[in-house]
Formats: sequence, C-alpha cells, structure tokens
Amino acid sequence: MIDGGAIHNFIDATWVAKRGIATEKFEGFTVAIAGNTSIECNYWIPKLNVTLGNYHMTDSFYVVNVVDTNVVLSLQWLYAIGKYTTDYREMEMEFQGPDGKRVVLRGINTYPPKPVSSQRMEAVLRKGDIEWSAECLVTFRKPPENNTQHPADIQALLQKHKKVFRDIPTGRPPDRGFEHIIELEEGTQAVITTPYMHPKRYKDEIEKTIKELLELGYIRRSWSLCIISGLS
Repeated sequence: MIDGGAIHNFIDATWVAKRGIATEKFEGFTVAIAGNTSIECNYWIPKLNVTLGNYHMTDSFYVVNVVDTNVVLSLQWLYAIGKYTTDYREMEMEFQGPDGKRVVLRGINTYPPKPVSSQRMEAVLRKGDIEWSAECLVTFRKPPENNTQHPADIQALLQKHKKVFRDIPTGRPPDRGFEHIIELEEGTQAVITTPYMHPKRYKDEIEKTIKELLELGYIRRSWSLCIISGLS
C-alpha cells in the first residue's frame, strides 16, 4: 500500500515473523490510526530490500500490526523517489528509478469482482504468489421471488411494518417543508485533509456503498465534495 498521509514506512508484524526477518528494538513510539485508536511500535528494520515487480528499493521499515496489508510505503519513500504521476482510474503510478529507467507500479483493483478461469488460477498457483485458496460450491438454487423462507410469524411482522422493511425507494425524499443549509462565510476556502488509511476490505465496502447511494440519488458528485441529501 502507498499512503502519502503516513510519515514512516511500515511492515506487518505477522508477515515479518512468518518470513523470519530480523528486527531491532528501539525506544518506540505510538502510531495513530483511523477510528481514534493507536498502536505501539517498538521494533524496526533499518535496512530492508523490497522488490515490486522489476523495481528494487532499500529503506527502513517500522514493525506494526497492519491489517490486510504487508507493507505501507509512506511519505518517506515518496520523498525519496521525487517527481511521480498517478492514474487512479488505471491504478498506475509512474516515476523514474535510481538508474534513470521508467518505473510503472500497478495496483490491484478488486471492485467489481471479475471471474477467473480455472486455467488462469492454476497458473497463478504454480507461481507461488498465493499462500492459500478456497473452493466455493453452490449447493442450492435461489428460491423463486414468490417463495419466502421466513416463518409465518416473522412474515406477518414484516408485512405489518413494511414501511420499515421494504426496499429503499430511489430518488430524493419528498419535500418536508424545510431544507438543511450550511452557510459559509464569504471567502471561506475548502478544507483539505489527508484521507484515512483503510484496510482493503473496508475500502471495497465503502466504494460499494457510495455507488449504491449515487444510484439511489441520495448523494451526488461535486467538483471537490459529495453533497448528501437529507434522509427521512
């Protein structure tokens, strides 16, 4: 993961132990993470060789428990590589390596999910890039829409309060006679903050939720922010 909001490079403690990488203890510091929580860091690796495709780098890394991420490259690394360009649509980052050659790093975009053929999966497994895999089998078919699986008493409760349990209607809510307005002082500039570092599974769910809200019309895109309509 590349995170310009982090000052130091980090590496996952579990991954370090599994790989048997030697670490050194130091006086330590506290790392603040999203959600008003923090974790302690007391070990680091002064010089670690990291390979990303054809790109090789050597830098220091601090050992912490990083969820769903092996390595976090921070502002420390971005400062070292100098000028770079990013393409978030293609999930690519381009810069000039120490040898003067062009380096292109490509991220993994898992949303929306894409099917993989059995031949392709076998080829990936042979390379040893995947540590474990699971096989999922569909053991039942989706029941017809007119066939409910709820017990009779639950179905009666759902019917009684169908306004609560029905599907969310599309579009903006009806006019209730008042509207919330955020009044800004003249000359107020937009506030720019560093985005939180989210685990990969949170990022996929956040993107899915935002897409659903956009389709329902509850939020709309703007140049620099997302305007949320009043929900009622």
